[in-house]
Amino acid sequence: GLAGVPIAKYVLYRRIGSGDFQLLKEIAAAEVLGGNYTYLDQYLEKGVAYTYRLEALNASGVVLGISAQVSL
Repeated sequence: GLAGVPIAKYVLYRRIGSGDFQLLKEIAAAEVLGGNYTYLDQYLEKGVAYTYRLEALNASGVVLGISAQVSL
């Protein structure tokens, strides 16, 4: 994020195959402890590629940072 600008929430997105990213979960910054958060994605199918991305937002909803994409 930007120096000195507090992160209010994180937004987790998931893409299935080559589709568009869909909002999966909004996570309050207070839920992220020590830089760690665990999300259990219960609806995965074998043989399907899933790609995840996380965005950090300030209280006004401005995106402060976007993670690298992770594919599973």
